[in-house]
Amino acid sequence: MDDRIDNKTLIRELLVPEDNYAEVMNTAVLPFLERARTEKMLKMRDGIELHLVRYAPIDAAPKGNILIIHGFTESTEKYRELCYYFVKAGYAAIAYDQRGHGKSAREVADPQLTHVERFADYVDDLAEVIDSELSGSPLPAYLFAHSMGGAVTALYLEQHPDNIFKKAVLSSPMIAPARGGFPLWFSKAIMGTCCAFGQKRKRIFLSKPPEGREDPATSANDSLARFEFYQDMKVGYKEYSNNGPTYKWTLESLNVTKKILKKGAPDSIKTPLLIFVGGNDDVVLTDKIAEFAARVPGSITENIQNCRHEIYYGVNAVLENYLPALLDFFN
Repeated sequence: MDDRIDNKTLIRELLVPEDNYAEVMNTAVLPFLERARTEKMLKMRDGIELHLVRYAPIDAAPKGNILIIHGFTESTEKYRELCYYFVKAGYAAIAYDQRGHGKSAREVADPQLTHVERFADYVDDLAEVIDSELSGSPLPAYLFAHSMGGAVTALYLEQHPDNIFKKAVLSSPMIAPARGGFPLWFSKAIMGTCCAFGQKRKRIFLSKPPEGREDPATSANDSLARFEFYQDMKVGYKEYSNNGPTYKWTLESLNVTKKILKKGAPDSIKTPLLIFVGGNDDVVLTDKIAEFAARVPGSITENIQNCRHEIYYGVNAVLENYLPALLDFFN
């Protein structure tokens, strides 16, 4: 039986049903992951500590390591279901909360705000995590990154073309964030001015703290079952309450596109890339993803129709094809 049939069969058997999603997650998936889980804190070069979790096959040696880089305002906990599929497929899954997210250290007091002084800090953190957790391993290394994590990964792969990864998947990568219809120069001018006047660690004026639970209609997710499960998980935990950016984070995110797409940068990537793009994505600019992909030698793009930004956390009708394609690429 070939790998494609194997992976399709595996996902068909394992995929958590949406009609009783919480029940299956709580009675089957999470208990399994708890037995497979270890976690620790890693201290970065500037003293910031990052929270890292690792899930490994219980009864056999893993056939490879998959490092997961999450998106803006997310955490490692949102990727537990994905880690479940990776472990069941025979891999060890490693994920960490990026600075300012989850259980990792923050540079602002308000846990609802997401802040970074330099986007390059995310890239430097990734390099340190790789050196700490993967570089000494004899196992092949793979990388999965979503949204903001995709921007971090793109920069890392450009700056380290001779890295250890055999393959990498970028799912809805933030090559350029959506700007609500505003021109780039205008958005950067507003954010830069606010930063210059001492507002860099304040919430941007376009973002409002949610009153109660977030609204699934305005989320980046198509699966109501998965959306509600993650919302329930976050209740009472300030570590998972990120919901908006600071002026400085926004300015850094607006500046990242020029860095990723600078002359010669995407062309220098040697790691084989699979890039997923959601057909209904309104969080990132898909034309910039296409521009990036066209310049990366040998990259593959999969366009997922009728899907919003969070493809990896989407409805089962999407995941039953998306997940096997992802595993086929790693295989």
